[in-house]
Amino acid sequence: MTTKRVLFIDHDTGRSGSTVSLEYLVKAFKEEGYIVFIHTPKKKEEHKKTLMEAGANLIEMRGWNFTSLALSLHFTNITSPFSIRGVRTNIKEIIKFFMGILISLRVIRETRPDLVYVNEYVVIQASLAAYFSRIPAVIHIRSPLLQGVFGIRRYVVSQLILKYNDAIFAITSKEADQLRARGKEFKKLKLVGEFFSEMDSCSKDKLFSREAFGLPNTKKVVTMLGGIQSIKGTLDFLRGAYSVALHRDDVVFVVAGREYKEENEKERVHYQECMRIVESSQMNGAVVILGEIINALELVAISDIIVSPSSETHFARPVVEAWGLAKPVIATKTEHMLELMADRVNGLLVDVGDHEALAKSILLLMEDEKLARSLGNEGKRNFTAEFLAVSKTRIIVETCDNLIAH
Repeated sequence: MTTKRVLFIDHDTGRSGSTVSLEYLVKAFKEEGYIVFIHTPKKKEEHKKTLMEAGANLIEMRGWNFTSLALSLHFTNITSPFSIRGVRTNIKEIIKFFMGILISLRVIRETRPDLVYVNEYVVIQASLAAYFSRIPAVIHIRSPLLQGVFGIRRYVVSQLILKYNDAIFAITSKEADQLRARGKEFKKLKLVGEFFSEMDSCSKDKLFSREAFGLPNTKKVVTMLGGIQSIKGTLDFLRGAYSVALHRDDVVFVVAGREYKEENEKERVHYQECMRIVESSQMNGAVVILGEIINALELVAISDIIVSPSSETHFARPVVEAWGLAKPVIATKTEHMLELMADRVNGLLVDVGDHEALAKSILLLMEDEKLARSLGNEGKRNFTAEFLAVSKTRIIVETCDNLIAH
């Protein structure tokens, strides 16, 4: 029997939640006897290490003047297409789109896969390359598509996703509904929630060190993952932290994730306002900015409270990771969180932008340890019932097996 081969198309230069999910997928396909290839823009060894340890053969992007093939189609892209920067970006995107098809065709010829797996819709070009190569393609939809000014790009991308993929995995109904699939295209859609493993959920039993993150053992640790980004609600988190610090001096606030990049005026102003709070004398070193880290799950394990203060609706992987480690969670009332979380059952919900309510929720969990434990334990039950990697990846691998067989 011929060994099956799968080619993953990675879009991420770092190690975001989609990369973590990719690591689980690599392991699942390897367990079923697949040879796994990943075409990736990752350059740093620490970003590639976990994928190689999972058993993947990495093929780095080379020979082209792009850091990544990823198109600016993610909902976080807020650059106006009519600005000078927007016009330049659009021209670059058109070039990147067609070059992405050519590059993907070359990698397909090199690896001779039985199936192409597009890990996020921002590298949709690879689906077209698979179509031209007469190879089945599947795609993962992990976040909302860019709405844009007139919704034209969203419509075009939706049509490309539906037409040139044989299966579409959406992590929630929100991601699935935005495609507006009909008829035979609707049959391609499968809801497969995000996941991580039961083994990782037991990580809290390991002796992780706060000192490794430069954090004190004598204080409560309240953590937000997502970096300094306006859509992640970082400013609201820091404003809430400021209010808490006026009442308590036994807490440290951690911001971990994507490092700031001056992409536009809005993000520049947001960053400056965040840093004014961080550097204020009233905070007195109570905020630690970690930037992008490899061991995010270890940070969750040594934290007391996890906060997801997003200002835009999207699935927040740190919430599920916190649940897996039985940590209490505070989140904003976005569409995704309202569907995922029940207030005072498996977490606390506050209105988007209400940093005072966020501060009160943090103080409540610090003062009421019984409530904090109850929320964490109920979150753990949710995780076990809905987000275990072994069951989710089985659905994905079986779907891919069937596509190859037919």
